[in-house]
Amino acid sequence: MRIKLAILIVVASVLAYQILSGEIIPLVVLSGSMVPYMYPGDLILVKKIDPNEISVGDVICFKDPSGRENVLITHRVVNVTERDGKLVFKTKGDALEEVDFFEVKEEDIVGTPVLLIPMIGYLHENKKLVYFSMILLPSILILFVEVKNLKNPEVVERLEEKKKRVRQFLKRRQSISFKRAVLTIIVSYVLIYVLLHQDFVPVQRVTIGEGKVRIQENFDPYDVYFLIPPFYIENLYRINPVLPEVAIVLYPLMLSLLLSPLWKTYGGSGKIWGKRFYLRSLLRF
Repeated sequence: MRIKLAILIVVASVLAYQILSGEIIPLVVLSGSMVPYMYPGDLILVKKIDPNEISVGDVICFKDPSGRENVLITHRVVNVTERDGKLVFKTKGDALEEVDFFEVKEEDIVGTPVLLIPMIGYLHENKKLVYFSMILLPSILILFVEVKNLKNPEVVERLEEKKKRVRQFLKRRQSISFKRAVLTIIVSYVLIYVLLHQDFVPVQRVTIGEGKVRIQENFDPYDVYFLIPPFYIENLYRINPVLPEVAIVLYPLMLSLLLSPLWKTYGGSGKIWGKRFYLRSLLRF
């Protein structure tokens, strides 16, 4: 628990430092011009980028060329030219039919999105609620638990002793059934396949290619199902065009892992008692 908390604190500290130093800028998507790449209400983290590293197909965040203050636009680059020794970019929203009428100068570029968190941006409408629910309240709860543990070292010792007994019990009596594991994986794959082809399931398809991202020569664009934001599917595509299709395998695999308790059997005379003890022990933690 403390190791996980320490890792979380380190990651949060690094991210907070980059945000405070201006290396990363958190922004909320307000329009649907980039659907399905990003939706209104999504929170994106924009990282500074060298304009010379930008090419056609990249998504960039830039200042409004019309001069509106505190207004940033996030669109995809469709053309790059050089004029008077400086780069000039033409952009377009994925959901828009026409290319933007304006040109983007390299000095107006803020950065490129590197992380997306769906829907969480809606919370910006009530900053006090965000501060209380996501910062102040969790901090108070963590502090309360840690102080309680420090004041009651006996409680910590009892918990550690229980965990030790559970681990010993599982090691002694628990085993994995190969047949159950295979059956669980097969059922998961069939279930996911059926669900992906049902209209009532809120799963969409995203087209990869067709000018939205750079594709290999003679490589036909294809579309894939997504249960995760297409922001990440496109980034997988940029690494390797095959990865988005391979990523589909992760969905039934994740379901199989969630059902992993079904793989396990308990030997010895304490078979039934062992299952109950195992479940009760997990619930206590």
